[in-house]
Amino acid sequence: MFNCTNWSPVILIMGALTLGSCADPPEPRITLSDGSVMIYVPGGEFDMGARESDFEGHPNPDLEFFKAERPLHRVRVSPFYLAQLEVTNAQYVQFYTAFVNTPDSTLLHPDHPAELDFQLKHINAQLIRRNEQPVVSVPWFAAVAYCNWAGGRLPTEAEWEYAARGGDGTYRKYPWGNAPPDSDFVWLANYDPPNGADMDGVGFTAPVGSFPDGVSYFGILDMAGNAQEWVQDWYSDEYYSGVDDAVDPAGPADGIYKVRRGGSYRSAAYGIRTASRAYGRPKHSTALIGFRCARDP
Repeated sequence: MFNCTNWSPVILIMGALTLGSCADPPEPRITLSDGSVMIYVPGGEFDMGARESDFEGHPNPDLEFFKAERPLHRVRVSPFYLAQLEVTNAQYVQFYTAFVNTPDSTLLHPDHPAELDFQLKHINAQLIRRNEQPVVSVPWFAAVAYCNWAGGRLPTEAEWEYAARGGDGTYRKYPWGNAPPDSDFVWLANYDPPNGADMDGVGFTAPVGSFPDGVSYFGILDMAGNAQEWVQDWYSDEYYSGVDDAVDPAGPADGIYKVRRGGSYRSAAYGIRTASRAYGRPKHSTALIGFRCARDP
C-alpha cells in the first residue's frame, strides 16, 4: 500500500501523481469565527440507541420517549468537527448584534418564519443570561442561522450521539461511561438530582465546561445536562426501525418536530443518557434548549 511516510521524495512525487496527493491529517482542533473550539471526531461505526438495561429501575420503561430510542442499530458516520462547548450567551449576543446591524438573509433556513426574530426572551433572564452560561430559549431556526453565521452547521442526530458515546466500540450510557451522574460524590453533569435541582451546585444553567469530569470520549463537554441541544434532524419515534447499517443518516425527510438531545438542568438522570431523545417545534423555544455547532472537515 502506498504510504506517504515511508517513501523517498522522488517516489513520493510519482506516487502522488498516480494515487493522489498525500493530504495533511486534519487538525485535532480548529476554531470557528465565533471563537468556538471545534474537536475533530474521526468517522466510525457505533451502536446507536438504547439498550433494554438502560431502563432498569424505571417504573414505566415503555414511555414514548424510551420506545423512540429503540431498537439499537448500527450506524456509520463520516468525520466531522463538533464544538467542545455549547454556544454561550456572549457568543449569541455577538451574532444578534451583527445580524441586527447587517441583516443577511443567506444565513436563514429557507423555511424561516418571517415573524421569527432572534431576540432572547425569558422571565429568568437574571439567572440564565450570564455571558459564560449556554444560550437558551433559542428556536431551531435561530440555531441554524447562528451556525451558518459562525461557519458551521447543526450536527445530525447520529453525529451528536457518536460524539457523546465514543468511537472505541464501548457502549456508554452517559458520555463519561456507565457510572451515575453523581458517582462517588463527584458531580458529572448539571441535571436535576432526586434531592433537589441545586444539589449539584447549580440551580439553573452552569457556565459551559463546569463539569470536566463528565467529559466525553472525544473530549467534548456538557453533552449530558446543562442545556438540551437542537440537532439537524426531524423527529420520528419509528425512524430507528429502518436505518440499521445506515451511513450518515440524516433523519426523516420531513416532520413536525425537530430532535433535541442531551437533556438539561431540569432533566432527571434518565433524561441525560447518551441515547435520550426529545423533540420540539422548530420555531418554539424554552429556557431549557440551547445548541452547539458542527462543521465538515
